[in-house]
Amino acid sequence: MRRLQLEVFNKYEQHWTIWTYKDVGVQGLIVPKEDCEYLKRIKPILKLKEKLGLDSWTSRGHGLLAIETAKMIELIAQTVAEELKDYSLDYTSLTRTLGDRTICGAISNFLTPLYALQFADMTAEEIEKMHHLAFEFSNCVKRTYLIEVLKEAMRR
Repeated sequence: MRRLQLEVFNKYEQHWTIWTYKDVGVQGLIVPKEDCEYLKRIKPILKLKEKLGLDSWTSRGHGLLAIETAKMIELIAQTVAEELKDYSLDYTSLTRTLGDRTICGAISNFLTPLYALQFADMTAEEIEKMHHLAFEFSNCVKRTYLIEVLKEAMRR
C-alpha cells in the first residue's frame, strides 16, 4: 500500500514526506520496543483509541465512532432528502468534520486524564527516565519495511 501511494505521488510530481521519525508504532520509522515500560503502561489507552477509532487518520473509518457517525450522517441525509427532496449537500465533508474533527477530538481530550492516570504511581523523574529509555535511539526498533520503501522512493 505504501509503495503504491508513493508511486502515485511521484507520478504526479507531488511532494511527500514522513510525518514523524519516532512514534509509538503508527507511522514512525523508529519505534520503542514493545516490551518497554512506556508502551506497557499506555497499552490500554492505545487499545481504546483503536477500538473507538479516535485517530481517524489511522483508523480510516473503521473505528466504532466513525461507524456510528456515518450512521448519524446517513440519517440526516435521508431526512433532508425526504423532507426537502434535496440531494446536493456534501455529506462526506460533514462526516469528516463532525467525526474526525469534532467527535474524535472532543473524546480524545475527554480521555486525557485516563492517559495521565497510567503514570499516577510515578514521580516526574521516573516518568522522564521511562520516556528517555523508551525513545532513546539505541533502545528503539527500526521499521525496516517502511525504511526500505522510503529509500526506494528517494532513489527515483
